[in-house]
Amino acid sequence: MEFLKELRKKLHEIYGIYTPKDKKKMLNILYSDYSIKQKIIELLMTTQPTRERINFYPDIYRNIFIEDPIEILDLASGLNPISIYFSDKKPEKYDYIDISTEIIQIVDYIFSEINIKGEGYEADILDLPEDILKNYQYIFIWKTIPLLEKIQPGYTNKLIDLLDFDYLVISFPRKSLRRKKDIGKAWIPWIKKLAKNKNLYIKKEYEIPNEYFIILSRKH
Repeated sequence: MEFLKELRKKLHEIYGIYTPKDKKKMLNILYSDYSIKQKIIELLMTTQPTRERINFYPDIYRNIFIEDPIEILDLASGLNPISIYFSDKKPEKYDYIDISTEIIQIVDYIFSEINIKGEGYEADILDLPEDILKNYQYIFIWKTIPLLEKIQPGYTNKLIDLLDFDYLVISFPRKSLRRKKDIGKAWIPWIKKLAKNKNLYIKKEYEIPNEYFIILSRKH
């Protein structure tokens, strides 16, 4: 039990890199006179992963949706769910999990403004709520696996076994946080080997300057 607590503590410390530091700034954006589109852009600019995707979101969604989206689950989501605004095709439901209460509240508010149905779960990826261990058409795990494998090597293998999906959309950063190492080159063969061992089919690969995406499926 103590071991699991320590793992979660480390996860929170590392994941803090990807969460907005200035909560007051986020609230100011929400209560500003900006249009909803501008609010979403300003919020996405507050964290590194979403900021790096800001000019690519429409193209990302055009490429990762093998079928028209109906239901999505976003693990360790951060503010990413609100980027669905930039997709030409909106899902009927978008559920998400994050360790931050503020993130859950912000996403919930934006979803209500853009008419997206979804459920936010305040939880960490090491202890998934039973409610989400059901089939989803799409499950997103974006830029999270390197962090998971750092604190608990082998957990990704177990995580994929827990998840029920039609399409699993995984992404990896192209560079390390300090931009010194091209870590994408190491993770691409790693995830492909894992997919092969689990009889998962690679449906598509796609990349933007700072991120590599791979879409996996259990069906051919």
